[in-house]
Amino acid sequence: YNNMQFRFLLTGLAFLAACSLPPSTYTSQVNQWAEFEIGFLSPPKEVSVATDDSFEALFQEARFKNQELLASWQKWRATIELIPQAAGLPDPKLQAGIFLSSLETKSGSANSRLSLQQAFPWPGTLNCATRVASAKAEAARQDYLSKELQLRAKMRKLCAEHFWLTSSLNSTKAHLDILTQMETVVRKRWEEGVAEHGSLIKLQMELAILEEKAAAIHDQQQPLLAEINSLLNRSPLNPLNWPKDALLLPTDLDSNQLMRNLEFNNPQMRGWDCLEQAHQMKVHLAELGMFPNFTIGIDWTGIESNGIGNDSGKDAFALAVGLELPLQQRSRKSRVRQSRSMLASIRAQRIQTLSTLLSELETEFFKLRDAERRFELHQNGLVPKGQQALDSTLIAYQSGKASFLDYLDTQRTLLDSELAVLRATADRSITLAEIAALSGTQLSER
Repeated sequence: YNNMQFRFLLTGLAFLAACSLPPSTYTSQVNQWAEFEIGFLSPPKEVSVATDDSFEALFQEARFKNQELLASWQKWRATIELIPQAAGLPDPKLQAGIFLSSLETKSGSANSRLSLQQAFPWPGTLNCATRVASAKAEAARQDYLSKELQLRAKMRKLCAEHFWLTSSLNSTKAHLDILTQMETVVRKRWEEGVAEHGSLIKLQMELAILEEKAAAIHDQQQPLLAEINSLLNRSPLNPLNWPKDALLLPTDLDSNQLMRNLEFNNPQMRGWDCLEQAHQMKVHLAELGMFPNFTIGIDWTGIESNGIGNDSGKDAFALAVGLELPLQQRSRKSRVRQSRSMLASIRAQRIQTLSTLLSELETEFFKLRDAERRFELHQNGLVPKGQQALDSTLIAYQSGKASFLDYLDTQRTLLDSELAVLRATADRSITLAEIAALSGTQLSER
């Protein structure tokens, strides 16, 4: 009977010490992490061989193939695994021994001893440590979301730059074709003695300048392709179906509302809030560390029967309670001071991050206004007038009322205005993408 009782108590204590369910926050974090698991483990096919060439399809490919984002996702899971570690009790301790010399009791001679002990921290310590780990896991999740927003903004920027390069190259080539046709006309007029030789030389110089500009623009496309392929984890010169809907449209943005909500919507700020919460609990955890840990255990002593009395050979059981003596208060107080200083540091960094993000958002609003002013000026003002001026100058040149240099200047001015429209369009989309990343909002596509 005694042996059965001992085995029951031993099994029960070991079960209570070693088996505990994970906290609910652990399950919640794992479920959120697992939502991305299929995408990372089975990334989508390359958009270049797919029928869908939208920006969202390209972003989904980058989302699950980008190695920086993958690293952040795995770091998030690693941080999640700190939760059950913080919530668990230390392993129980089992000690066994035999008596080298006889220890006589009234029930007989003691021949062996078995002890099982479980250490417990001060009440509230495990809960506090679990909350610290949970807050850190949430901060890691916010870091992942922040990197995802940054990746989206960077891909928007690269797509806008591709739009700028291809559109400006087409516009430059169009003007180059016009001047090439004009060269034939001017050469013929020069051969007939109507035009000056200097006009032909000036035209040829202008053609050379435009050819060099077109070559430079074309040459920029290759490093741009390599950069976006690096985000997709592809080889640098892998061909890509650039999305046609990547440009963002200007919308009626409430800048004041976005500035006010940045603190709550930006993942970086939410991450700092989680870190602040974690370090607040760390201060409390350090304060709980001022109190002693304790140990509860069961001791069993095996008794050999001496044949005297009813209790002969009956094993002895004892409930043991131990208390840690917190004598090293100096180191414990130092740990409290350290945690308080870290909390103050986190709070200062959070304030500075908020100030920096607000400043960056205000700068992006200025860039957006500037891009829209440039777009309006050139698209609805200078380009139509430049085209009218070019047509008028061409007629005047053909009738001998204007010089060919006047025509070249007008042609150059029109090209500059057309390129300014394209640059403003790209800059506007880039700025809107940055505003979306900073404010944590989704903007419409073109």
